[in-house]
Amino acid sequence: MLGLSVGEAAAGVSGIVGFCVGTALSLRCGRPLLWLGLGLLAAGGAGLCAHLVGRQPLLITLLALAERVAVSAAVPTLNNCSPQLVPPAQRASLTFSCLLFGRVCLFAAPFVGNLVVYGEAFPLTAFALQLILAGVCSLILVLLAHDEKTRQKDVSTMS
Repeated sequence: MLGLSVGEAAAGVSGIVGFCVGTALSLRCGRPLLWLGLGLLAAGGAGLCAHLVGRQPLLITLLALAERVAVSAAVPTLNNCSPQLVPPAQRASLTFSCLLFGRVCLFAAPFVGNLVVYGEAFPLTAFALQLILAGVCSLILVLLAHDEKTRQKDVSTMS
């Protein structure tokens, strides 16, 4: 077969769309980590719904593409927004850890894809659980950022 299949092309386009969404979130939104966390939770929830749609290949493909967009959006958002949450001495390790987690989710695709022998919904469920975990972690980062701002405000009022 010459060229890309429709599924491969759609996966590539969804990765690009996710990167653009993540970049727009980090540059244009007031609380990008909050929106990223909610988006990851929504995409994870959509992936868990794959068991409900049965054997409808179009719906399963759309759910998989939604998950891919969410993972691709996480990389630029975390790269641009997480370093400001921690002291300069710890920024490199936090940024590395966040990006590594996102990349592990993407690199796990071929291995998780092997679960398809048990049903088309199983790989989507595995990715959905990763996205839900990532969404919770993103919301924890939001709480850390809020605590840091509150602490800085308290220090500045005491001065």
